Amino acid sequence: MGKPVDFGSAPAAPGDYSTLRNQTIDTMMARPKEDYARAVSQKQADLVAAGIRPGSRAYDDQMHLLQRGLNDANTQAAVNAGALTGQAYSMDQDRRRQAITEELAKRQIPLNEITALMSGSQVSNPFSTPGFNAGAQVGAAPVFAAQQLTSQWDRDNANAAAAQASGLQTGLFQLGAAGIGAIGAGMSGGKGGTTNNFYPR
Repeated sequence: MGKPVDFGSAPAAPGDYSTLRNQTIDTMMARPKEDYARAVSQKQADLVAAGIRPGSRAYDDQMHLLQRGLNDANTQAAVNAGALTGQAYSMDQDRRRQAITEELAKRQIPLNEITALMSGSQVSNPFSTPGFNAGAQVGAAPVFAAQQLTSQWDRDNANAAAAQASGLQTGLFQLGAAGIGAIGAGMSGGKGGTTNNFYPR
């Protein structure tokens, strides 16, 4: 904690990319230059065989066409080299930013923990990289809400069990009442039949 923050381990800041740009252009132009030299020799031989001499307008026009193709290839190589250079710069910048963020996090985490212990507050989030909310507060666990939900669950289960038992008891009472009624009706019908059989009208 008593040492200053050292970013020496982080990648160096992006610098000059001219070397990378020139190497890219040279690499991309190696094949077009070979093809151009071969095409010039072939074109000169064809023009001379056709009777078109160097210095004439027709000869110069054909040479200019070849030169224009080489210039177009060179322009495209320069554009691609610029895009590659920009990509390399962005990647180096991101690596350095990530390393610095990690070093700052190493310094901020113990400070945040000490502050939280001394003040009784929540530990803040020291990360500032994408995907993390800098300064976000970590809330307490919802223990009370969980206990309420558990109690409600127990009450619901108890009520459901009571309702089921009550329904079963009511069904039994109704079944018993129906059985008693049926027995009474049978006994009443049997007495009337006996009276008719043993006592003449």
